[in-house]
Formats: sequence, structure tokens, C-alpha cells
Amino acid sequence: MRKFVFPGDKISDRVLKIPYVYSDGKASYAEAIGILDSQGRYVPLESPYLPQVGDQIVGIITGVKPIGYKVDINTAGAGFLHSRETRMRFHLGDFIVAVVKMVDEAGNVDLKEARRLPRGKVIDFPSSKIPRLIGRHSSMINLIKKYAGEDIVIGKNGYIWIGERANIPLFISVAKFVEVHAPQEGLTDKVANMLSKMKRE
Repeated sequence: MRKFVFPGDKISDRVLKIPYVYSDGKASYAEAIGILDSQGRYVPLESPYLPQVGDQIVGIITGVKPIGYKVDINTAGAGFLHSRETRMRFHLGDFIVAVVKMVDEAGNVDLKEARRLPRGKVIDFPSSKIPRLIGRHSSMINLIKKYAGEDIVIGKNGYIWIGERANIPLFISVAKFVEVHAPQEGLTDKVANMLSKMKRE
């Protein structure tokens, strides 16, 4: 059974190192409004992206400088890819996938391991609900890819790249469904039924 939690509510007697959670060294507490599902997993419902070292993100090149690239990664702080972190040359408007290398106290983010993504579309999805879109052991996104195609890259920052070879309208419809129904139990089964019906139509 689901249980709603609010900022400051205890969600575990253990120290959890996951986004939107803080710890006092003994237990863990919610930083955002969310739910505890039937298995005790915390699912935040609305909160901005908080970059963590090691996160895979999708970004958009918004500035080109001799020392590197300014990158829109859906955060209040700036994203930056230093030239020494890549052998590729990027251009304004390029879509990239990269990994968070460092986050400073002001929230500015340094990136690494960047590569250019082909032509396609980038959509903005609530970062707090990305875990629901991916699913446990990637069950949800693997299901969606069976119908929409494999050319999909999900960034933990909420930006999602969909390649031109994928079924973009189908993916967007399913993503909106997941966003609206994120708090519900049995979401993967609901999406499977939705996709099956769309295929028949």
C-alpha cells in the first residue's frame, strides 16, 4: 500500500545514498514530497534535478569556447565540458550524452565522457520521475523500446533524446502517461496494456 511522505519524513532506518534524500548518519529522510510504494521504495513526485557524480545526462551545447563547451543540462547551475575531457568537436545546438564528473558548492557541473547524439528530438521529463520511466531493472524502458525503437537515451537530468528512427509520437504519449500515473502501483502493467492497445489500433 502506498504512503505519502513530506519533506523531513523518515523513509528508512538505514542511510540511503539516493537523490532527494538526506541522512543524519543513522536514518534517511525525504527532501521532497513523494510516496513509499508497497516495497518501501521512495518515489519523489516533484523536485528539480540535483546532479550527482556519475549521473548519465543528456545535454545541449549552448556555448563554444577555446577551453570547452557550455552545456544546458536542466539545472540552475552551469554545465561545462572542458576540451581536455573530449577529442570530439561540438557545435551550437548539438545533443550530447555525458557523465557528471564534478559538482561544486554553487551547483556548477563539470562533465566527462561526452559523445554526440545523432539527429533527433530532446524532450523535458520531470527528473524526479525518471526512475519510474526506467523501471526496476530497466523493465519499463525496455518495454517501451520494444514498441518505440531502441534509439532512446534517458538522462537522469530529465532530458530524453529520441532518435529519428524511433517512433517519437508513441514515446511521447507513453512518457506523458508515465508522468501522470507515476504514483500508481502496477504502472508497468498499465503501460504494457496501453502499448498493446496502441499497436492494435
